[in-house]
Amino acid sequence: MKYCYFLCALFIFITCSSDKNSDQAQYSLSVVPEDDTLKFSDLYDEYKLIHLKGAIVANVTDIVQIGDKYVIKCKSYESYEKRNNAAVVNLFSINGDFIKPIVSVGRASNEVLNVQVIRHNEYTNTLDVLCNYGQSIYQYSTENYELIGKIDLDKEEIISAESFLPIDKERYIVYKQFPYTNGQDYKLYVYNSKLNCVENKLLLMDEELAEKLSFTQNNNLFGHNGKILFYESFLQKVYQYSEGLIIPYIDFKENRFSVSDGFLDKASTDLVRLVSSLKESSYIWNHTNLFAFKDKIISFYTFNNQLYHCVMNLATQECKSYKYLSDDMIFNITVDNNVSDYDLIKTINDRAIYVIEPSVMKERLDGSIKINNNCKYILDLPDDSNPLLLIVK
Repeated sequence: MKYCYFLCALFIFITCSSDKNSDQAQYSLSVVPEDDTLKFSDLYDEYKLIHLKGAIVANVTDIVQIGDKYVIKCKSYESYEKRNNAAVVNLFSINGDFIKPIVSVGRASNEVLNVQVIRHNEYTNTLDVLCNYGQSIYQYSTENYELIGKIDLDKEEIISAESFLPIDKERYIVYKQFPYTNGQDYKLYVYNSKLNCVENKLLLMDEELAEKLSFTQNNNLFGHNGKILFYESFLQKVYQYSEGLIIPYIDFKENRFSVSDGFLDKASTDLVRLVSSLKESSYIWNHTNLFAFKDKIISFYTFNNQLYHCVMNLATQECKSYKYLSDDMIFNITVDNNVSDYDLIKTINDRAIYVIEPSVMKERLDGSIKINNNCKYILDLPDDSNPLLLIVK
């Protein structure tokens, strides 16, 4: 045990200086609100609609593809009469047929208190689930999806993680949004599950500000083309983790729409006051939920109480914002981004996955709108039907 602590201390001593890296980002982009419409056909060429079947499903929030199956984070019920026995991670076929529950909420030895994030760990070929309010990682076999391992994260340094990604067979990079320790907290930690210790701490956390900026954020930590990327609302950069270092990857150029540090310091005495001040401001804010797709990164932000799509084209180093979304491929409708008819939840390599609620879409459609013949079945679905997955590439 002393040897383990010595190794951990040595790792931290060597690597904690990594915050002193070059500030030169690989890409430099300017985010500017524009009154424009993003067309599906500008991003995608093909689509597939999948109707989830075989169990009552609600609140689809994450999805992982492993082989020819989908692992979906959602609430699944056997029937309306058994709605208290909800599985929160479930296995579906590639065509949307329910196969089995994987993770259920409860206090039994094979259950969890909650689930934050699901990942396919390609190094161990397991389904890794961050659970129990960010204190544990449960590992499931990808052959039968049974529980095969439990990892308890460091309760002195990390305590409660928001997200994570595997680095190799033994190590994870872990994101923490709020300060919980008595010492200095960081946003990112490298955790060695074999040695059960933190090897590295990256990006100092402004603890006072972090406690007040409790925005709901998804997909802060994500992988793309072999890179591990990190972003958090109000940061001016997207960061890349590489070989123990955290380096700038995308720099958001300061312009008249950028929230100044002085504004945050003045307005952030509490979250309610901050949000009220931001709503009345001429700043871009609540820039969250980044999704990497091919050579682009898609994100969302708020400006003048309106939600905008932001598409960053890394190949051309161009950034464009959109106030509206036009589905000119499937249902031929245009929606305001504030309306969540198309909820982007995941990008996997060259595909993006949206969740569509049939009852919401049916209200949008009428006899005067032309929709593709292979999608017309949605008009006959019950209003309480399971969600649809729209997979585009």
